[in-house]
Amino acid sequence: MYENHFGIRKKPFSIAPDPKFLYMSDGHREALAHLRYGLESEGGFVLLTGEVGAGKTTVCRCLLEQVPADSDIAYILNSKVTVLELLETICDELEISYPSGAASAKTLVDAINKHLLGAHAAGRRTVLIIDEAQNLEADVLEQVRLLTNLETHQQKLLQIILLGQPELQEKLNRKELYQLSQRISARHHLGPLDRKETKAYVLHRLSVAGLNTQVFSDESYAKLYQLTDGIPRLINMIGDRALLGAFSKEKSHVDKKMVEQAAREVFGEKVKKSAAFLSIPAWKIAAVTSSIVLVLLGVIFSLSGPLTETEEEHQAFEAVKQIMQLENEAVAQIVRPQMNKSESSFETNDSEKIDSGQENADDLRTAGNYSPAVKWPAGEEAYLSEDLAFRNVFALWGIEGHPEGQSPCRFAERNGLYCMEQQDSIESLLRLNRPAVLLMLNQKGEEFYAALLKVSGGEAFLQPGDKTYQVRLDDIAPYWTGRYTLLWQPPPGYQGSIRPGREGRDVAWLARQLSIISGENPANTGDTEIFNNDLVRKIKVFQFANGLISDGIAGKETLIMVNSKAGNKVPVLVQ
Repeated sequence: MYENHFGIRKKPFSIAPDPKFLYMSDGHREALAHLRYGLESEGGFVLLTGEVGAGKTTVCRCLLEQVPADSDIAYILNSKVTVLELLETICDELEISYPSGAASAKTLVDAINKHLLGAHAAGRRTVLIIDEAQNLEADVLEQVRLLTNLETHQQKLLQIILLGQPELQEKLNRKELYQLSQRISARHHLGPLDRKETKAYVLHRLSVAGLNTQVFSDESYAKLYQLTDGIPRLINMIGDRALLGAFSKEKSHVDKKMVEQAAREVFGEKVKKSAAFLSIPAWKIAAVTSSIVLVLLGVIFSLSGPLTETEEEHQAFEAVKQIMQLENEAVAQIVRPQMNKSESSFETNDSEKIDSGQENADDLRTAGNYSPAVKWPAGEEAYLSEDLAFRNVFALWGIEGHPEGQSPCRFAERNGLYCMEQQDSIESLLRLNRPAVLLMLNQKGEEFYAALLKVSGGEAFLQPGDKTYQVRLDDIAPYWTGRYTLLWQPPPGYQGSIRPGREGRDVAWLARQLSIISGENPANTGDTEIFNNDLVRKIKVFQFANGLISDGIAGKETLIMVNSKAGNKVPVLVQ
């Protein structure tokens, strides 16, 4: 109704779980990391809980868009099922044939087991995702646990991800479900957005919808956070009504009173006036969190007695999970101050200096205005943006641009590089430290691509089209979809994630690089090409030290970081 009034393509505050609208807060990024861990790990459960409307399903839909090609997913939405109905639904999702009207769980489990063995033999991974898992009865949860008993001598055949509301945690603490709770290898609770994230969330959704002017006042943001406690679904409901209210009054801006009126229409007359925790200073919360992390690490590393491999993996992952909560703060306080701030210019591909003159400075710093760095040049065909962006990134790798119209990722493979496509935060990209192609939005909410070439002192060197601009990282966020593609160099003999038990040249390469990183003599690794227990321990230590999930599997992110830490000559974002 109000789309034409504000000049947008679609409603920005729909409660549908559209991954395009996903705003990657710290919590959502960590939640997505846990779900990715579920896709990569070797059996057991991954548990993601959160309040109603926190964004669990949206994060899961984002995960489904990034599923590896060798994975099969059974996604169950209706969790109010019996044991037989659950097993039948799994068979339906995985296209497993079973006798019509099968009367026993054994018949269905046998069919599932046969399918999983065939998938495993074909090199495929099978993942079961159950949404709204708090609705599962105890006997159904027990059957889910029993499915993890399907295994070979080396590994589990089925990885299970449970999504649910906080009461799922309480249910799993019951005595009769103790065995299931023991098998949970990773847990994460998705909390609400903080005050700053609430504003960024609103700006992001407005930008995706095609609205890039300052619509909400600062006072309205504060009131919106106070009324919702940062719960995304509530923000959406009130935000939608507030825009409708502005439209009905023929206003182009939303003020504090409009937000209050919208809340009354959503919640009724009993509108919450304040949230108790708003009075707690952020520095106190950070201090307490840091203390908790240090205590947890102290407990973990002071444990006496030998640990089994499962216990070791679980404890390492739990420690990493706590550390990741402080990851963004660490990037801001440690990485960026160390960047070279003395550089005033940066060579573009055609050896021209970046245009960072005063004529662009106002645009780059003024809130609500579209800077040249975050819009596609007028008069240029937007469909050319992807080719141009990839050409600029290829140039940093010393490769001449790919032919127009050819798939850039296929062209990359022909030149010994791989593409990695993700939806994540700028902190994630800084951690991987590779130039990337970003999917941006123009003034009308239409998509275009720009190359992120370099980051220095909190400033980004962004190239939309053939001209490079210097702009603050924070100024990019409202116009960036969160999607990026970077290029990375795989090891020799690379055939996918390097897992324990693998043999080959990629394993030998990994062993040598880890020796270089740890200061050992690479010659001591010999000519081993077997991913043995010693190498598993080394990779876990490396992952732990670099804020990665310590699972002992060398996936894309781990290999990218190994390449950087070993001093190999590759293009980086941050010098």
